[in-house]
Amino acid sequence: MLPLSALTEKDRTDLDYGLTLGVDWIALSFVQRPEDIVEIKALVQGRAGIVAKLEKPSAINQLDEILAETDAVMVARGDLGSRCRPNRCLRSRNASCAAAAAWASRSSSPRRCSTR
Repeated sequence: MLPLSALTEKDRTDLDYGLTLGVDWIALSFVQRPEDIVEIKALVQGRAGIVAKLEKPSAINQLDEILAETDAVMVARGDLGSRCRPNRCLRSRNASCAAAAAWASRSSSPRRCSTR
């Protein structure tokens, strides 16, 4: 896991601009930990929903905690598959998609599993 915020300075500028336009949803790429969602939620202050884009194995390792913080989730299966060992890849992708689908069904929240 990289000890960096998922938000870059450009992301913060774009976020401010999007919020002034009244966007409904904000997607955050490269979410690795629940604190990434907490950070963007503090900036958004309820003005838009948050979509956690899960692309890294570290996010899957903290999936339940990330799902507890986010409003919606997108599992980027192609990106995730390119970042994990072959013997764990399919299992991680399938488990994360299944967990996201179960969470979304329970919480009536959007979810998306994507691939290249």
